[in-house]
Amino acid sequence: ADAQYNLGVCYYKGEGVSQDYVQAVSWWCKAAEQGVAAAQYNLGVCYYKGEGISQDYTQAASWYRKAAERGDATAQNCLGNCYFSGKGVDQSDMYALAWYQRAAAQDNPDGMVNLGYCYYIGKGIAQDYDTAMSWLQKAKVLYTRARKKGADVQKELDRINAMSKKPTFAQNESPIPASFVTGEAP
Repeated sequence: ADAQYNLGVCYYKGEGVSQDYVQAVSWWCKAAEQGVAAAQYNLGVCYYKGEGISQDYTQAASWYRKAAERGDATAQNCLGNCYFSGKGVDQSDMYALAWYQRAAAQDNPDGMVNLGYCYYIGKGIAQDYDTAMSWLQKAKVLYTRARKKGADVQKELDRINAMSKKPTFAQNESPIPASFVTGEAP
């Protein structure tokens, strides 16, 4: 199963073979059916983006859920995004928050930012600026470490900086630019 997953990665990235999303999806399906969480997550991304397969948010959420239930923190965050936006599942602030909490508990910086955002605007939980800032600061540390290793995380750092001022707006009004609103898979 791991070899099937790895072959899917090669096709997706075009490493050693011609890039072919359809082949990547085919190999990831084989690995995912055998319980490989990373393959399940990648299938979720492909369904979400329509890469190598028709775009289908319901299927994306289903595959994210399978990976999330196996403990994949990135899938947990993406499933939270699906619930936050109502893409592929019924919109639910409560479920979005729960999945963000699970991702954040595993030191997933995207989950931390999304959880902080929920606290920041009071979505699915009582608005709590101090708790929001605590989660955002934890994420900022992880993103800064990733940047030192060469990762492009400026968008994420900009999003955190945009939320670094105490809110002076209505509960469901956001100071965050629309381009930063959660609800999209990577």
